[in-house]
Amino acid sequence: RILLLVFVILLAVFITANILLGVYAPRIVESQVEQNLKLKCSIGKISLNAPLTITLEKLEIGNLASIKKISFSPNLIALLFGKIVIHGLNVVEPVINFELSADGKLSFPAFSQNSKPPKVFLTSLRVQDGKIIFTDRKVTPDGFQVILGKLNIKIAKVSLPVTSLATNFSVSAELLNARLLPLGNFAFDGWLDYLARDLDATLEVKNLDVAYFAPYYGNFISNKKISSATLHLDSTFKARN
Repeated sequence: RILLLVFVILLAVFITANILLGVYAPRIVESQVEQNLKLKCSIGKISLNAPLTITLEKLEIGNLASIKKISFSPNLIALLFGKIVIHGLNVVEPVINFELSADGKLSFPAFSQNSKPPKVFLTSLRVQDGKIIFTDRKVTPDGFQVILGKLNIKIAKVSLPVTSLATNFSVSAELLNARLLPLGNFAFDGWLDYLARDLDATLEVKNLDVAYFAPYYGNFISNKKISSATLHLDSTFKARN
């Protein structure tokens, strides 16, 4: 009976928390984002899933970003000590837009001077099928555009040994031009131990259309425009102490 009573109480708390999150949390988060970034924000839904995973769906932040879904598990014990520790941050299909103006200013917003962004500690991060659209109006008035598509990121701390601070990472994406035609692919993966200053990683670039980036070369290579060039690259990075 005691176990049943505890279960009923926990279930009631969970349902109540889910309702409160769904009703009040979206507007609170939207107002905080708008106040700090000075951009219009909208959230389709915020929900709580067992055992303690918070999910945000259909997040829109001005023209800066749109994200299909974000899910994470906050560490309640860390919150008691005034720290924000997040486990398993999972970002699904984010689309990020930023632009470099003719005078060299990035459109990426800064936090309001009246508020400082809280310090957040992540134990793991995963980005699935992301996209970053970069438009450079400094190099060409019409806007030179490069797109990172199919962006996938995995970052996770090594669980064993317990004393290790090594972090595994994996990043891959395809490069596209403004017409969404492929420019090449890259993959960067390995591990890093920040305190020990140890690193072991590999970078692989395939079929990179070097000629597409000719507006950045100036007279570095020649006064003539490169008609065709493809880059294949395999690099190894190692660091000890």
